[in-house]
Amino acid sequence: MHKILIIDDSPQDRESLKEILENKFTILEANNGPEAIALLAKETPSLFISDFHMPNMTGIELAEEIRKNGKFASTPIIIFSSEKDKEIRDRGRKLGVKAWVIKPAVKENFLRVVEGVLKNFSNHSVA
Repeated sequence: MHKILIIDDSPQDRESLKEILENKFTILEANNGPEAIALLAKETPSLFISDFHMPNMTGIELAEEIRKNGKFASTPIIIFSSEKDKEIRDRGRKLGVKAWVIKPAVKENFLRVVEGVLKNFSNHSVA
C-alpha cells in the first residue's frame, strides 16, 4: 500500500485530505515543511501532497528540500493550495510537481489525480 505524506499547516485541510485518501492509502501527516523533512529520516512516502502557503517554508521550498535528498529525487509531489500564480506553478513544475490542485478538494477528482500521479510514477519506475 502506498504511503502518502500530507503537509499542511491547517488541521482541517489535512483531515479533509485524510478522509478522501485513508481507505486506499497509508497516510502520514506533517504540520509544516521542517516537520516533513524530519519525518523523512524514518519514513519513505510514495507521494507528497503539500500546501503552498505555510509558515517556515512554502510548498515550493519544501519541494526543493525534498529534491536535495537523493532518496526522494523523483518521488511525485502534488501541491494542494489556493495559490493560482502562474510563475509559482511553473517553478513547481521545474521541481517535478506533478499536479497543482486548487482548494477545496472534490473527493472524486482529487482521488483521480492522486491515483493517476501514482500510476504514472509506478510505470516510470519500472522502466
